[in-house]
Amino acid sequence: MIKKDTRQLELMLAVCYSGTRDILEATRSICEKVKAGLIEPNSIDEVLFDQELWTRGASHPDLLIRTGGRLRVSDYLMWQLAQSELYFTQLCAPDFGEVEFLQALRSFQQRERTFGK
Repeated sequence: MIKKDTRQLELMLAVCYSGTRDILEATRSICEKVKAGLIEPNSIDEVLFDQELWTRGASHPDLLIRTGGRLRVSDYLMWQLAQSELYFTQLCAPDFGEVEFLQALRSFQQRERTFGK
């Protein structure tokens, strides 16, 4: 992930990660906080929910590159990918090199990002 106004690259590895399980655990945590009187139900928003996820504090990806010819996200970062651009390639990860990465970046640069508008 490339953060705005920086030239810094952030790499996130999610090993044995389940986006669905992450969302369920965040929901349970929020419900427990409401039950304990720590938060009010009407104060639940995207920011609060995002802070309950295992990935709290991490930037949401601008681009997801999916290798191996699969045309799905496979339960990966289900919440965080809502506004991400997706790039699919037939190549498997070990064969996905610098040339292919640059192709993915060029594809991303040519897209008009509307962020759901």
